[in-house]
Amino acid sequence: MNLAGQTSDKINLANASSGTLTINSVNIIDPATTQIDKNFSVQVINPAVESTIQLALSDAVQTQFASHKYISDYAGESTTTDNVLATTLWAQDFYESHTTTERTEYSKLGLSDDKRSITITERREDGGAHFDTSLGDTLKVVNQDTTLTDESFKTSNASDVYTEKEELGVTRGNVIVEGVVDSTGESVVRSTMD
Repeated sequence: MNLAGQTSDKINLANASSGTLTINSVNIIDPATTQIDKNFSVQVINPAVESTIQLALSDAVQTQFASHKYISDYAGESTTTDNVLATTLWAQDFYESHTTTERTEYSKLGLSDDKRSITITERREDGGAHFDTSLGDTLKVVNQDTTLTDESFKTSNASDVYTEKEELGVTRGNVIVEGVVDSTGESVVRSTMD
């Protein structure tokens, strides 16, 4: 069986067959291989007509497959950042950046569900922790955003109070802060800055 080329010897059946064909040994052409395709699959039985024949693995082959794990997928660390919306509500407390650390998927070989192919039957991931990090004061993020020209930071509730926790910095584009005044009171933006 060639792991890199995803090929193997194949049994072609000209007539309908039934029963179980046990594989007693598997010669892996590239035994030093540590990586295989995440969709790895090689068909061993090729029935030309409708057959119910299936493969089985001997104890020795099962031990061979169980003793080797291959890297079938890898992802480096990646970070994405929330896009600032044209309208941000006061109730939205934050925008975030999302970081996923390096992740490696290890796989082992076995029989496919139809028992006619050798494929990946076990997958396990190492790593891949996920972290969310606030970008800071929401009004500051909106105020300094460069992706949109016109943005608004608004509420429709007269009882809302937004407390600014960081310096807003230089305004990029047009930012409108909208509150509400009604018979019950008025929306308030407060600052904790000196």
